[in-house]
Amino acid sequence: MRFHADAPAFTDPGLDRADALRRAPDKIAALLARPDARVHPFWRASPYLVRGDAQAVAAAFSGPEAPQPDAFTVFLGLDGDAGVFARSYGGDAPPLGLTAALGAGDFPDLRRAIGAVAPRDAAILGTARSLFAWHHKHPFCANCGGATQSALAGWKRVCGACGAEHFPRVDPVVIMRIEHDERVLLGRQASWPPEMWSCLAGYVEPGETLEDAVRRETFEEAGVEVGAVAYVESQPWPFPSSMMIGMAGQALTHDIRIDPHELEDARWFTRDEARRMMSGGDAVVPRAAAIAYHLLRRWTAT
Repeated sequence: MRFHADAPAFTDPGLDRADALRRAPDKIAALLARPDARVHPFWRASPYLVRGDAQAVAAAFSGPEAPQPDAFTVFLGLDGDAGVFARSYGGDAPPLGLTAALGAGDFPDLRRAIGAVAPRDAAILGTARSLFAWHHKHPFCANCGGATQSALAGWKRVCGACGAEHFPRVDPVVIMRIEHDERVLLGRQASWPPEMWSCLAGYVEPGETLEDAVRRETFEEAGVEVGAVAYVESQPWPFPSSMMIGMAGQALTHDIRIDPHELEDARWFTRDEARRMMSGGDAVVPRAAAIAYHLLRRWTAT
């Protein structure tokens, strides 16, 4: 199954996040013990997927499970009345027994497997991956260095020494479709596959608006000045936990001066060129899972 033509990957998991339940550990435990609970297993930040003929299935087990060493569970929300969870397993080897319980599968890199996963499953797994990445990187308090413990069903960590509370972080990234005279500005990095081009992007800095981040990043990377900027759409990107904020900007200048530390090349492309790239020509753009594809799709449709 491919991603819906109107939406990038990892958007709209269709769950009720049920924030109030995070504060009720007894209710969370009861949901987890129910036979209709869904628990998605992870190992080394990768979900367990069962390969089918047409697509991969995000495997999940239900009901109680024997205690596992180094297993860590987070509550993702409600699907109707049923609880949806994810469980990360530690250890140097994948947990035993999953193949027999869930079917033959493996723990692939979610980024590489995304094209084979149904959109709703991808959104659920992406949320879990972001949470597990944050927990893995924050076992100690940034305030005093003391050990932290999970709270709020996996949505907070609390320091046992100073009581400081820590919440999952999301890094904002602007990704921009820069337009000028019926052309769009695309760049490429040296590490990308040959003839892969995409929209420019960069992290939002402290004290900076989204619009100013678009202008700064475009000028730093390509030497192009940008005037009017507008929001288009966004996409959670769980590698490890970014928020891709799709923007459209109108260039004030045309000449390109790339920063070789950021880009290998940058060029202006016509709509016809962009359409051919999206349909798999000699030059290509990111696949439909990425927000860059959708920013270009909207532009080429006008």
